[in-house]
Amino acid sequence: METERMYSGQVVPFTLKAYFRSGKRVTLKSAPRLSGEDFLLQSLDEEPRQQQERLNGTVYTSLTWQGTLSAVKEGEVPLTVEMDAEVLVRSRGRLRGNPFGSSLLDDPFFLIS
Repeated sequence: METERMYSGQVVPFTLKAYFRSGKRVTLKSAPRLSGEDFLLQSLDEEPRQQQERLNGTVYTSLTWQGTLSAVKEGEVPLTVEMDAEVLVRSRGRLRGNPFGSSLLDDPFFLIS
């Protein structure tokens, strides 16, 4: 968001980006949604803009939505966004000493900014 301070009822434009590591097969299971009752989503693009971006030397596929939201009440409240996605990860085989194979925790694929 371009503004850090909002007032109750004020409509503010925002940009939402989801990053997925390039080369992964991603299926969106839901549109982004606000968590909680402190903000109202006024509008959101139905389809995200998709492009390749490099962050810290790693190539990601980014999905970008534009929208507007408004605050329901004044005060400091967190803005939390959720989205369901399914990511197909190819198995690289088992790591030595790890009976479960490679760790998905070593492969961050989702960031929101």
